[in-house]
Amino acid sequence: MVGYTAHSAAFPTSSGGADPTLPAGLEVGGLALLLERPLRKTSLISTVRMVLRARRRQYEVRDHLNEQVRIGLELAQAARSKDEFSRCLRMNCAIPWLPSVMRARCCSG
Repeated sequence: MVGYTAHSAAFPTSSGGADPTLPAGLEVGGLALLLERPLRKTSLISTVRMVLRARRRQYEVRDHLNEQVRIGLELAQAARSKDEFSRCLRMNCAIPWLPSVMRARCCSG
């Protein structure tokens, strides 16, 4: 199945502005959120809700990708089965005197 990873981080900073070197120094590869201190309770709750929504969305995308892969595999198997069936039909029509035991062996793989 498809694996999906993402990184997110929240960095509290002192009041007076965000330190632009902080995320670059830590080499954050995904969503970086800078929160200024002192942090109000409503800001923290809002941030946590946003992060949880983003995580749920990541899971939805992962599940959707896994479903697409599963459907693709099923379609490939159906195409192989159809090709095998067509091959058996062609063989049966091309050699009508082929004993039925051998025709059955052909269609079984």
